[in-house]
Amino acid sequence: MLVLCVARFQSYKNVRSVDDPVAAAKGKRVGMLFGIIFGIEGALIAISATVLGSHGLGIWVPLVIAIIVGVHFLPLAHVFEVPLYYWTGALCVLGVLGCLLIHDSGTRVLCVGFVMTGVLWISVLALLLQTKPSQTALV
Repeated sequence: MLVLCVARFQSYKNVRSVDDPVAAAKGKRVGMLFGIIFGIEGALIAISATVLGSHGLGIWVPLVIAIIVGVHFLPLAHVFEVPLYYWTGALCVLGVLGCLLIHDSGTRVLCVGFVMTGVLWISVLALLLQTKPSQTALV
């Protein structure tokens, strides 16, 4: 995957830049929405971790974080216009919910780690394979 990433970045080095005010305005809006979504995600994680930790339920923190991370992909799919993110978010959440069926807490947390790793790595690989550099880049 690292080789694909490096190759993709190298392919963009010679892409011609086009000054497009419409694309710039859209990029600014997307950046603002991403910041809002990311801020909400961070706040929910902080609040959840604090509440769970203060009630002696720290073992649940990784699961709650994984669900929050999965859910945050749903609005990002719309904002970035990347349909794959709907699948990424849904599979993360469903995978974590499936891990809840495991009774041993340590194994359950391990399962969540494997689910999140698998879904996110497969999503990155799919994005790398489906995107191709264009002749122009909108800045």
